[in-house]
Amino acid sequence: MDTAEIGRKGGKNSRKNLPDGGTALGQAAAKARWDGYYKKHPDKLKAKLARAAKKNTKKTGKLAVP
Repeated sequence: MDTAEIGRKGGKNSRKNLPDGGTALGQAAAKARWDGYYKKHPDKLKAKLARAAKKNTKKTGKLAVP
């Protein structure tokens, strides 16, 4: 049996066994993992926030307008 097929089957079975709020549980778990990562690597968080701020600005001529 192909290992990718085994992995897909495992993911489907895991979703079936989750309660109705499984998506919320998964999102909370992912947020907790990222929070832990950024706590260990504050420079990465600073860079991420800078990219997000830059993405949300419009350039009008030579001025950047938030």
